[in-house]
Amino acid sequence: MTTGMRISELARRSGVPASTLRYYGQLGLLPADRTSAGYRLYDEAAHQRLMFIEAAKRLRLPLPAIADLLIVWQSDACRAVKDQLRPLLVQRLTDTTAAITELQSLREALTEARTRLDELPDRDHRCDPECAFLLDQRDRVTVTAAPALPIADPGPPTCSLDSKEYHDRIAAWHDLLADAHVAPIADGFVANLALAHASALTDLIVAEQSCCSFLRFTVVFTSTDARVTVTGPADAQPLIAALSSPAAQEVRPC
Repeated sequence: MTTGMRISELARRSGVPASTLRYYGQLGLLPADRTSAGYRLYDEAAHQRLMFIEAAKRLRLPLPAIADLLIVWQSDACRAVKDQLRPLLVQRLTDTTAAITELQSLREALTEARTRLDELPDRDHRCDPECAFLLDQRDRVTVTAAPALPIADPGPPTCSLDSKEYHDRIAAWHDLLADAHVAPIADGFVANLALAHASALTDLIVAEQSCCSFLRFTVVFTSTDARVTVTGPADAQPLIAALSSPAAQEVRPC
């Protein structure tokens, strides 16, 4: 009789949702035996293989690269795994450093703009080009956060935050969007915020990239406001709804 762990037990032991385990199986990353009734069974070697996959995913390595690493990890010496992994890590470091530099530069520009805005005297007549803060069309800034870190097929969306961190993050989004105009779109929502909230918006986007890299953010700054578009795959729609709506905050993707 075939023995081993059912998918529910492996999910419980590893903390990886069963839907993700099935997805790994479809890609050939996590093969399983089958019972006569067709249920998946995993042995301890599969558990160790899953730990390797999850460790690589935490480094935001693309699944095709993880598949290649698994071949080496399973059959060759540790030295071979290190030799194959090193250039992948170097590339990820390069991409991440570039993204951080871009966002830090944006944050500095936003902070400076906010300071100039606060220093401007209140006037009863219209603003004019002499206003130190006023941006014309040539100074319009557009930032797309997620594509700066290309990730090849990360699989079903999963949020790495624990329960408290998740609810704190949702609360931060609700605070940020409390006075914003929020409109749903096909795969997410669009929100227009006062420019004074742009720095807080940037902070949240940076934070989301560390735990929910499957979300996509596009931010456009004008002389009067900041417009953020938040989108994601179908499985991430409950999370996206939770970001924009207090009524949906208890809904969390697997």
